Amino acid sequence: MEDVPRLFAIVQDAEVAAWGLEFTDSAHVISSGHHLSTRSAHTALRYFQDADADDPQVVWVTS
Repeated sequence: MEDVPRLFAIVQDAEVAAWGLEFTDSAHVISSGHHLSTRSAHTALRYFQDADADDPQVVWVTS
């Protein structure tokens, strides 16, 4: 069976800042019309760091 990507949200200040899919070797994130590719969902967090906001967190979306 092939690896199924995992759906996640990046949440910051109690709001969804971005949505993404994590694959075995990469993650793809969409935020406000921007696309970001990283090695993992947690690696993408560094792009959402803001001194005036709470630390971003990955929230896994499950069915």
